[in-house]
Amino acid sequence: MTEQTKTGKLSLYLKNSYALADVTFILMVTLTNTYAQIFLTDFALFSTTTTASILFFGRILDAASVPVTGGIIQGANLKQGKYRPWLVIGAVLTMIFNVLIFINWNGSSGAVLPKAVACCLIYALFCASTNLAYTGFTSLNSLLTSDPKERVALASFRGLGSGVGRVLSGYLLLPMIALFSFNGGSQNVKGYFITALVTSMILVLGYINLYKAVGSRDSNGTAAGSGAKAKDNGVSGKNVMGLILTNRPLLCLFCADILRILTNLVTLSIFPYFFIYVAKDLKAAPMFFGSTAVASLVGAALVPVISRFLSKKAAYIVGLVMLGAGFAGATVLKDNTFAMVSVLVIGYVGYSFSNTLSTAMYTDVVDYGEVKYGVNARAIYFSMYQMSIKIAAICSTGIAGFGLAFIGYQAGMEPTPRVISGINFICLALPIALCAASVLLLLLYNLSDKRMEKIRRILAEKHEN
Repeated sequence: MTEQTKTGKLSLYLKNSYALADVTFILMVTLTNTYAQIFLTDFALFSTTTTASILFFGRILDAASVPVTGGIIQGANLKQGKYRPWLVIGAVLTMIFNVLIFINWNGSSGAVLPKAVACCLIYALFCASTNLAYTGFTSLNSLLTSDPKERVALASFRGLGSGVGRVLSGYLLLPMIALFSFNGGSQNVKGYFITALVTSMILVLGYINLYKAVGSRDSNGTAAGSGAKAKDNGVSGKNVMGLILTNRPLLCLFCADILRILTNLVTLSIFPYFFIYVAKDLKAAPMFFGSTAVASLVGAALVPVISRFLSKKAAYIVGLVMLGAGFAGATVLKDNTFAMVSVLVIGYVGYSFSNTLSTAMYTDVVDYGEVKYGVNARAIYFSMYQMSIKIAAICSTGIAGFGLAFIGYQAGMEPTPRVISGINFICLALPIALCAASVLLLLLYNLSDKRMEKIRRILAEKHEN
């Protein structure tokens, strides 16, 4: 493949396929992230503590799998390409394990411990499968082109896809669960199971389409902007920690992403409880998830415009400030559900700035790492992006699961003042602190646009030679 092909504009079909893949991924994973906990407590009939343990320890196993999956992708050279085969492999495995999560565990009777252990392992395998699929997916951002504008454009398409996925998730998942329950709109185990199957099948189709769209652009790790293979496989196990721990921009972005993603995951997992037990307005849940999803879509569409005036780092920070301000406004307006959702919608426009630009910033980290260490460790660095999601998920699971147990939540029971106060704190106060800490970390990220121009010139000269 020629250098011009790698540095030129990407086709609209490829960009749309990249966005569509994230639509399907978000639709599938939102079902699990948002409804797995309430499914396990209220429908599979595990106790609150058992459910918290299933998800918490499953997430720990999930996080442990990230360096393994990243190493597998980094070292593999499959005939079909270095990254795109993992789209299909990961998607198929994800479908299998996602469906198994939503079966009738009947955790209130019989041998509860073996059921809980089995459910925990299945959940961990589901998460590990998404690692394979999504590491392959995000690694394509820096592989497909070296043009910084095209990389931002591709990240924007991913953000648009994520936003569309959130819109569809917000408005469709609960109605789908009710529809497939075949019981007059009342949710049951069958409804969750069939919804998991349908969304997982959609994921597989979306990733197969992207696999075809990428085609020969992924040729066993050919570096963007070069006619020869980059040294993608030049990373030995003993050097991995050095590549990570001495890379300041990577660590700053990694930690900031953890806090940003944690904010969103806590919101996804706890707000259903807020609407059921505090606001006592379950119909507001689709409005909240749907409206904030539309806001994310709008935010992603604005990123190319904002990037003309702000650096990626500055736009990321502005987004975090908007999100924190949204939760601050929601705290004041929490007694008015419509007003609370309205200010959070504005905040989620900002969240989309950060979410969209994160992968583009990781591509800068990849280029910086190649100049500093002489090795293109794309899969390793993008597995760190996955690791930030996993660590955030562990923390979110602990906060949501054990937090609910700590404040005395019991499924189906009238909430006490302590339960209401605790849910309000987790939903509204905690995200403000997380956004503030994330901003502080981003201030230490030191890859400016000017510095990246110099790095790209060095890489261009290196690849020419």
